[in-house]
Amino acid sequence: MRYAFIITSYCRKSYFDILEESSIEKPVYISEGQDFVYSVIVENKRDIQLENIEISKLIPDGVTYKSAEVTQGTGTVNFNKEQNKIIATVEKMEAYGVIEVDITVTANKLPDGVYKKEVITNTEIKAGDLETNTSSSVTNTIGKPKMITSIECAEKQRYVYEGSTLDYTITVTNENDVPTAALNITNIIPKHTRF
Repeated sequence: MRYAFIITSYCRKSYFDILEESSIEKPVYISEGQDFVYSVIVENKRDIQLENIEISKLIPDGVTYKSAEVTQGTGTVNFNKEQNKIIATVEKMEAYGVIEVDITVTANKLPDGVYKKEVITNTEIKAGDLETNTSSSVTNTIGKPKMITSIECAEKQRYVYEGSTLDYTITVTNENDVPTAALNITNIIPKHTRF
């Protein structure tokens, strides 16, 4: 049996080279509460000056907007709290000129029972009546350790004699591949025993 598939591709004209990157590389996990930066670098590919450039980024679910600034070129940045979006506006961009916008965000606390969350984002650029261009997606992962603790006594009998020594083994396992920075183990000494 043979199947035929129709694949439809669209070619769109690109007016910009867009490089979007994160200050934390993809294989590195971002900790809850950690700040990091999305850098959006836009280059005018045309040999004419462009006007009224708008660079917009929807702040992805899982992070909170902190600040943004145009670090190369001149322009203004506004944050629309209702849409959770930053919009950088640049009046003019010279032929083959470059604009860079840095957006600082903070990783949110993960919900109970969630130990990893992918955060995916991209940016849209438009100028005047030109068609909107979209950057490639950037993916980061927010993660936290998943600690499992068990305690076991070497003495397996239900009753022990006065003066017996009880050896306990505490095992702590991180079941996630996100490392933990610090680990404190507190064990309460049972009544009628001494350390």
